[in-house]
Amino acid sequence: MLAPLTRKALVATAALGLALAAPATGAVAAAPKAAAPAPITVNLTVKGSNGVLFSGDIKTTGHDVTTATGGTHKCDGTNNKANPTPGATPTAALDDASKKKGFTWDGTWYASFDDYLVNRIAKDTGNDEYYWNIAVNGTPTSVGGCQYKLKQGDKVAFTWTAL
Repeated sequence: MLAPLTRKALVATAALGLALAAPATGAVAAAPKAAAPAPITVNLTVKGSNGVLFSGDIKTTGHDVTTATGGTHKCDGTNNKANPTPGATPTAALDDASKKKGFTWDGTWYASFDDYLVNRIAKDTGNDEYYWNIAVNGTPTSVGGCQYKLKQGDKVAFTWTAL
């Protein structure tokens, strides 16, 4: 049989261990951070007023995008709650291609849409007569370029288009 003092010390130590192991009342354990989605390959064409700026396969995934006008924002398909999980997007693919090929682009950020409006690629800037159209597999996107989640092998096009 344990001596009274030793038994008290043992009970106190056990109680302390349980208290330290248990989450505080009302606390929620942090969910593990989801792994970043794997890059996919899409076929991208960027066609401006003077012809094709980029045409070919590009490996891409959703990522933060930075423009001179719009600043830095996520562009991973979860924008404006369009998709529950992140992935590659047309605007992220454009951003990757611009870095690979050495052309510039710019876009205005609209917080209400949680997305960029691409207003310039290379020297072609949107105006009252032309804009940059985004299409996937030949169909104009119904959401912004950071909201549309691409699939492996999609054909993406940014085309300088008359209004």
